[in-house]
Amino acid sequence: MIHEDNFNYEKQKAFWIRKWQKRYESKLVRVGEAETVRIVTDFKKLRIDFKSFLELGCGIGRNIFIFHRTFPEVSYTGIDISPMMKKSVRKRYSEILKYANLFTVDVLTFLKEQELNSYDIVFTYGLLLHITEDVIDEVTKLMEECAAKAVVIYERENPRRECFWRIPRDYEHYFSLPCILKKPYTSLNTLWIFKK
Repeated sequence: MIHEDNFNYEKQKAFWIRKWQKRYESKLVRVGEAETVRIVTDFKKLRIDFKSFLELGCGIGRNIFIFHRTFPEVSYTGIDISPMMKKSVRKRYSEILKYANLFTVDVLTFLKEQELNSYDIVFTYGLLLHITEDVIDEVTKLMEECAAKAVVIYERENPRRECFWRIPRDYEHYFSLPCILKKPYTSLNTLWIFKK
């Protein structure tokens, strides 16, 4: 495990607010759509009935857009730390503004304000690898409390190299809910579904 005093949650927040659009917006459009379609396909097979969906770290809205194509009757909410997110959503996936509530807020602040079982599904795609060790336990506990039915995460499990934002993690250790699906999609990325 890496111990870097310089990299705490506050510094991660500052990085993503400042650098998000400049470095990552165009990459997010090119990568990930096929993986999100696979996630939706695998999720659908589990036949979890849900009416509300929260994506933590929704970025440009790609995942909400793809989930909505399969589950149009669901109420969608997305949060992202970057103030540029809504502008990017308007450029790339403007249709989701008709059916999703989007908020600019950091994950920890948002989750602390939610009531128990606020959303049927709580979803992340490549977010938890950016949550630093000083708050990961609190974030995952709050995700479980916020989810009425399941927590669905698609995250890096075995990074090629360690650095402050690629901490090797066994996500099953962080959640107390039973893991009903753990499916590697690539040599680095794995889908986990924890169900209540």
